[in-house]
Amino acid sequence: MNEDRQTLTEVFKIVDLNDQDALALGLLGYSATKLYNTANWDRKEAWKETGKIPACSKQKRELKTNRWYRALHSQTAQAVLEELDRGYKSWYALRKEHKKSRPPGFRRKDSLSTLTFKQRAFDVTQSHVRISIPKKVYGKNSLYLKYGARPGVKIVNPKTLQLTERKGEWSAHVTYEVPVLYSRQECVMAGDLGEKYLIATVCTDGSAALYPGGELRSLDRYFSKVSAKCRHPWSKRNVSFKQKWSRKRNYLLHCISKAVVSDAKARGVSHIVMGYPKDIRDDMQWGRVANRRMHAWPFKKLIAMLTYKAALSGIQVVLIDERGTSSKCSVCGYRDRSGRTTRGWWRCPRCKVAMQADINGAANILNEYLLQEGRTVPPIWSSGRLARPAVNRFVWGDPRPDDHEAGTAHALVV
Repeated sequence: MNEDRQTLTEVFKIVDLNDQDALALGLLGYSATKLYNTANWDRKEAWKETGKIPACSKQKRELKTNRWYRALHSQTAQAVLEELDRGYKSWYALRKEHKKSRPPGFRRKDSLSTLTFKQRAFDVTQSHVRISIPKKVYGKNSLYLKYGARPGVKIVNPKTLQLTERKGEWSAHVTYEVPVLYSRQECVMAGDLGEKYLIATVCTDGSAALYPGGELRSLDRYFSKVSAKCRHPWSKRNVSFKQKWSRKRNYLLHCISKAVVSDAKARGVSHIVMGYPKDIRDDMQWGRVANRRMHAWPFKKLIAMLTYKAALSGIQVVLIDERGTSSKCSVCGYRDRSGRTTRGWWRCPRCKVAMQADINGAANILNEYLLQEGRTVPPIWSSGRLARPAVNRFVWGDPRPDDHEAGTAHALVV
């Protein structure tokens, strides 16, 4: 087995916060907001006068004497300036295509910004978090914050700490690394990403599975209609709806990716090969509705979730270009765009084999990977007879089935 490292983030709620520590955290968050706005104002003025954006390193040197910079730990102040710099780089890249795009705006004066601490500026124990603060401003070097730890979670060698405030409550986001041991077994699983079916998987043991995306499309359709009824895009009601929308999407994607990894682990899979739809959104003109749905397709987020979940199970995720896999027969290799007779069905004009279209694409991805690795394609589907795919339906809270929990993906063989 090969040893590697995987980065994880644990979120803990700060509990039993006394008035003095709450005031100190509020002042730190307020100072970070003021520093962000000060640096942003300097950048906007420099852009108006010279047409150039000041470098982040230059702002770090010039703002060292600023009162808001000195009210923060040096690492925290630098993290605020680095966050602003990333926003300007993103805007500058977007401006090349969209001239009317706007640079990062100012933060509300009453908002409390995220506080970032790197190594040597914080410590994490089993019950407390210690953060370093300027003694000249607060009269002490450190703050000790108690957090509610989850059972079984042990933080070893933490890398960064972020303190965020939401509705008067603070939470700690701790990033740390854990060792990963990748398996060397021979079984391989391939996955084809899509919109109707989020993932279609085929394994070298002959099994196949489908993970429908109907719940995700229904969720996007509902919240987009609710959001469109709001008069102002930045109203509290609209922002609240979008936050709820994002939480539900992430939860659904987490459940789907967890189900895929669990199935792969149960089958002794060592590699999950995912077809990556490279440049699929570039220069597309499929109509207003289709373009909007394609831009909302979260394939990158789903791949990222699969990657780190699989790594924790000792499974390595490999990305290959999926170009041409949907128009090729996985049995005889004949390529024909008309083979996909409907959106979900493939029929080869040459060998007359018929199967689910996404399963055919996943089988092509698996064949291509095995050939690249110098391995022989297994004769499981040489006759075109794959196992019937197990359709894993996601259920939010339907109480009718008794064999699954609410908000999980369970298999239903059809």
